[in-house]
Amino acid sequence: MAAWSPAGQQYVSLASAAVFIDEELDARRNLLRTMADSLAASGALPVTTSIGIAIFLEGALTPAHLLDLADQAMYAAKGQGRDGVALLEAA
Repeated sequence: MAAWSPAGQQYVSLASAAVFIDEELDARRNLLRTMADSLAASGALPVTTSIGIAIFLEGALTPAHLLDLADQAMYAAKGQGRDGVALLEAA
């Protein structure tokens, strides 16, 4: 599932609980490289991409809390210099 917010150009992606954290991080880093290569090839203005990943194990979070956690992770990625991926795990 994916959603788009025109105001912030934010996307949401949901993955199965069977996805392993290392695989998820690798997939998102590959996405960053693909986006950067595509934008560079098109001659577009410089754009950075920051990806936040929220993980929880036992359905203890509400959807709103999970999205808030992902948003916090995205801003953590931006704080690390952008064009990066950050992960936060629900306590």
